[in-house]
Amino acid sequence: MRSMFITPCILVALALGAPACATDRVTTSPAGATSAASVAVEPEPSEFTKPIGDTVTYASGSTVQVSNLQPYRPSSSAAGTGEGSRYLVVDVTIKNGNAEPFDTALLSVGATCDGAAASAIYDSAKNIMGFPQTQLQPGKTATGKAVFGVQQNCGELQVEVRPSFGSETAVFTSAL
Repeated sequence: MRSMFITPCILVALALGAPACATDRVTTSPAGATSAASVAVEPEPSEFTKPIGDTVTYASGSTVQVSNLQPYRPSSSAAGTGEGSRYLVVDVTIKNGNAEPFDTALLSVGATCDGAAASAIYDSAKNIMGFPQTQLQPGKTATGKAVFGVQQNCGELQVEVRPSFGSETAVFTSAL
């Protein structure tokens, strides 16, 4: 029986859906020896990182957009609210550019604020219950609202949308 060995670098690349380790740049000392302390990773600009309001287009022709960033006031029955939080709502729109129906149950939406996880808010009194669950037909579009609780002094909101498990995550940012 053969065993499989996968390096951490490959696991990171698989998890990110990108050649994460290929962007490493190694510098050498004057003597020509490589130093572990001199390894630097520079982030690559990505077609999957856009300001809120822009659209990310996948190779299949499918698109994702996060737009209409607004303050939000949760109802008294909303779940996920906390003391001293600030609440924001965005529209998340996905268009199926594939030839097959797309199961929106595979879609995940999350957010961070200045690097800290934002709290997802569910508010049945205002019909904020996550993205609509449907078999989105080819060429069709679906839009849902996502609400997040962030710190009062949040400077930058980052909303991440992953259409399915194996797809690249679309990242949308906005200064607040």
